[in-house]
Amino acid sequence: MRRCMLTTEDHEQPRPPDEEQGTPALVVAFPHSMALLVPPSRRDLGRAWLEAAGLNDAKVSRTHLRFTRAGGVLQVEDLGSRHGTYLDGVRLPANQPTRVNDGAILRLGNTLMVYRERLKRGTGGDPLAPDARLGGPHGLVGPYGLRAVAQRLEHLKRQPTRNVLISGSTGAGKELLARAVHDALRPKQKYAPINMTGIAATMFEAQLFGYVPGAYSGAGKGSPGLVREHQGGTVFLDELGELPLELQPKLLRLLENREVLPVGSAQPVSVDVLIIAATNQDLVKLQAEEKFREDLYWRFSGSELQLPSLSERPEDVFAIANAISPAGQAYIPDDVEAPAVEALMLHPFPGNVRELAGVLKVAAQHDPPPGLTLRGVQAALTLRSATAAAPGPRAQSTPGRPTPVVVETVKRALAEANGNQSQAARLLGVDRGTLLRFIKKHPNAVK
Repeated sequence: MRRCMLTTEDHEQPRPPDEEQGTPALVVAFPHSMALLVPPSRRDLGRAWLEAAGLNDAKVSRTHLRFTRAGGVLQVEDLGSRHGTYLDGVRLPANQPTRVNDGAILRLGNTLMVYRERLKRGTGGDPLAPDARLGGPHGLVGPYGLRAVAQRLEHLKRQPTRNVLISGSTGAGKELLARAVHDALRPKQKYAPINMTGIAATMFEAQLFGYVPGAYSGAGKGSPGLVREHQGGTVFLDELGELPLELQPKLLRLLENREVLPVGSAQPVSVDVLIIAATNQDLVKLQAEEKFREDLYWRFSGSELQLPSLSERPEDVFAIANAISPAGQAYIPDDVEAPAVEALMLHPFPGNVRELAGVLKVAAQHDPPPGLTLRGVQAALTLRSATAAAPGPRAQSTPGRPTPVVVETVKRALAEANGNQSQAARLLGVDRGTLLRFIKKHPNAVK
């Protein structure tokens, strides 16, 4: 029996990637990060195809599936494989072609892939090789999902950039990206992270721009302010969208003229700093609502970085999980159930990487790393949402009733914490309110 890659209709090889437009590719998310070119027309594939890429998966049949690509549309067809082909968590019926959309998640055997219609080149120039962390060894993890951000950052490095705006949802990693921008544009210089919500409105100017002696009661010797203290470096303004409208003009002089006016002084002081701002809000919408100044927004025009949410880059989920494993120990693929990773990839994660870290912490209560099981992940997802059933087509629970593994996980945490709900919540990686809502909803289950 042939072990080579089976083909039908033609023997055409995949074309080299187009660096500008990108190339159709299947990004392997588990067990390892890599990318494979999509066959150009029609091809029957199986175990030998993966073996040629260094992936040994005994659950993949010798002739497992068929890919057909025509007119820019990719279709997949399971060829009666023993363990099946799953598309976005649903097992495909045999011998029925199904369209595969961009971002769709495929599972064949224990291998998980994400289809990308246009995979662009990586930071190393090779579109198929995974990227290193963005921002160095402690930066953002994104083997494939952060390429647009990395390319944009490379563009900013070639420009006389003074202001950078990072947009992204809560928990996506804006602070890590800000640090990566600083390291790229002002390496070895000072870095000052400032949370705009943590500064009282009455002290905004004094803390940022400084004050002269006697400027106000208690001013004492005066202060240069955070901006001047980091001359030559970077000031990171987190949660820019939360800055009150009446304080926004105070930033304009800094952003436009690179000057600060200390409180109590009539003489502006020139500064040389890189300003990075971050927001999880739609600043254009805030402008329409007259909550954010248009002139302030335009000071960042042309220097914006859009950080994708975790749900937009499922191909990075397992790599990120390895980086933030609650035990500080990477998961061993042989000890990880592919459906468990699939469940994580299918979950929307509104809290992004921060929420993923919480889910992994709860799952570790059931199956400590280096292992990861579907039961543990489903328990974690159920508890995190404080609902009765875990999301996804593979959840096994009765409406209105938590699964036994969820109950077991909560009971174990409460026992370990000697009934202390705050400590149990910390063990589970959830806030105390989430745990209390779960107990209130299911009082008999955790007695």
